[in-house]
Amino acid sequence: MAMEPDQTVNKKIKWPLLLFSAALLAVGNCGGPLIMRLYFLHGGDRVWLSSWLETGGWPINILPILFTYIRRRATQGPTARPILMKPPVFLASAVIGLLTGVDDYLYAYGVARLPISTSALILASHLGFTAVFAYLLVRQKFTPYSMNAVFLLTVGAAVLALHASGDRPKGESNREYYIGLFMTLATAMLYGFVLPLVELTYKKAKQAITYTLVLEIQLVMCFFATVFCTIGMLINNDFKAIPREAREFGLGETKYYVVWVCSAIVWQCFFLGAIGVIFSASSLLCAILIASLLPVTEALAVVFYKEKYQAEKGVSLVLSLWGFVSYFYGELKPSKKTIKTQTTETEIPQSISIPCVSHPWRWLRSFAISEDENTASTLHIPGSGGGRSRLAPRGSMSPANQHRRLTKAIRNDELKRRIFRLGLTRRSATAVLENWVGEGHRVSISELRHIATHLVKFRRYKHALEIFTWMEDCNGYRISAAEHAISPHPFNEMMKLYMATSQFQKVLTAILQMKQNNIPVVSSPTTFGWMHVLGDIEETEKIFVEYESQCRKYDVRVSNILLGAYMRNGLMEKAETLHLHTLKRGGCPNYKTWEILMEGWVRSQNMDKAVNAMKKGFSVLKHCDWRPSPSIVVAIAEFFEKSENIEEAKRYLKVVRRLGLASLPIYKSLLRTHASAQQPTQEIFEMMKEDEIDLDDEALAHLQTFAA
Repeated sequence: MAMEPDQTVNKKIKWPLLLFSAALLAVGNCGGPLIMRLYFLHGGDRVWLSSWLETGGWPINILPILFTYIRRRATQGPTARPILMKPPVFLASAVIGLLTGVDDYLYAYGVARLPISTSALILASHLGFTAVFAYLLVRQKFTPYSMNAVFLLTVGAAVLALHASGDRPKGESNREYYIGLFMTLATAMLYGFVLPLVELTYKKAKQAITYTLVLEIQLVMCFFATVFCTIGMLINNDFKAIPREAREFGLGETKYYVVWVCSAIVWQCFFLGAIGVIFSASSLLCAILIASLLPVTEALAVVFYKEKYQAEKGVSLVLSLWGFVSYFYGELKPSKKTIKTQTTETEIPQSISIPCVSHPWRWLRSFAISEDENTASTLHIPGSGGGRSRLAPRGSMSPANQHRRLTKAIRNDELKRRIFRLGLTRRSATAVLENWVGEGHRVSISELRHIATHLVKFRRYKHALEIFTWMEDCNGYRISAAEHAISPHPFNEMMKLYMATSQFQKVLTAILQMKQNNIPVVSSPTTFGWMHVLGDIEETEKIFVEYESQCRKYDVRVSNILLGAYMRNGLMEKAETLHLHTLKRGGCPNYKTWEILMEGWVRSQNMDKAVNAMKKGFSVLKHCDWRPSPSIVVAIAEFFEKSENIEEAKRYLKVVRRLGLASLPIYKSLLRTHASAQQPTQEIFEMMKEDEIDLDDEALAHLQTFAA
């Protein structure tokens, strides 16, 4: 599978984020059962409430999401999106959240009936379910070490079946105890399905998976799980029982609510740590970490709750530790081999025998050359499972040339990897390029533009701009006239990046440099927009004329920008002329066109045209959320008031009501118009009542005058 850029970035943050997520997972996995058991031991008996607390702390995630948005806005400017999640990911997260809600209830029921040491060890069996579902859903690859770990940890949990009822709490029947065992086992099975399902969501999401997106997924999952548990609490009347239960709680009413808060926080640590480990590594590693934390949970249960520590639990503990060591030994062994391979990967022997690496197709995919199938030869890659890749036309490339191309592909992939490792920090891509060239490597203009394109795709505007700036500063990388004929000059792309990074003062400088070097400006709504923002209407007009001479399909968004510039500068005659010209050219006005014209006509006191523009704006988008500015709508009503044109004011009110724009200021203006003309206002008050408009002091005064 080809490595995407966002995955390359994740390579850099893998270990720090993995360790942080593992720490959160450890806190939640060990502390969650202890606090939940504390609730049940001291008089709590609301299972739905306990399950609600597992995800009820979801608002905590809003803080880091808000922080990351502030950082994105600081680096990307106004273009930064407040929410990264797309609808398909939201829907998948909602479904997983509902499954998590079911799992919360099953788990809370099991903890209420079983000692912590027993329930924790039974839950370790979820590792076996995770392994099965990970293989089915995400095609998880197993090594002898990981298979051994799964086997040992699963057997460790199964050992508890020997003398299972020996640690049954006092006063609890066999039936209740075995129902608790069954519920806990069902919890393990369901959560073993949820973990790979989260990983599958990451893989199938058609967008870059960043840690910010992971936080948003966590927020949605916990929200829907909480909604599910809230419905259960309502049906079970748990909300009514909470005050009574708090008064009767063994540790006191205050500590009852403290247990609530601590439980919500600790369980959020668990869920946030779990999805973080899946994001940094895999669902299988997450399951192994949960199972491997059993020794800590066991020790804490014995220390705090004086639970029995039978021989079966000791055997299970040893097997769990053995499985944990087995898995990580298997992970570290290939890592050392990969590091050794990477140090010599550019020294490919002349026979083009490629070392067997973990992702052999990652760099070959970017290197593969599309040729006609009848003339394509194949090259066998040792260690790739017998696969073949079309690399060159038959008979047109010697082994030496093939060797050079393969070396170049690997080298360029390394440059791309270095730049993406910079992440969103303030480190400069220019320094990476200087070091790359200083090491004696070569890179072409097309390769640099390819890297910059990927950076822009993932909103890495700063680094993309640094690449283009470096190309312009280095004589050997300036684009030629012939290359410009094939694709737009980097100045056009730099201009967009200046806008994206809020460096507006450099936009006009870039345009002037392009003119001095006879480089055509690629016309776009963005270009025109910033030209008129910079206050150069004449220059905007020239670019617009150039656009019209070259465009094949008329884009009304372009003419709207010039139209808005005319309107803001009081040039309504030019605006009307441009509007008629646009219609002749086949341009189809959109709601923004009519909004601009309406505002201009209001300013020039041409209210008939303004009202007509409002109607046409709504006719373009009948079921839209667009609304004209309230100040403009009120200004039209006040114009009719000043002109004492009561009939036009009534007709205007009908239009406003039909469009759903009626408001108190408009009605007050009409009341004043009627009062000035000494006309009855009863009909107006009836319309206000129909529109549910609340009366203020002025309107009440008119009403009292009418009543008198």
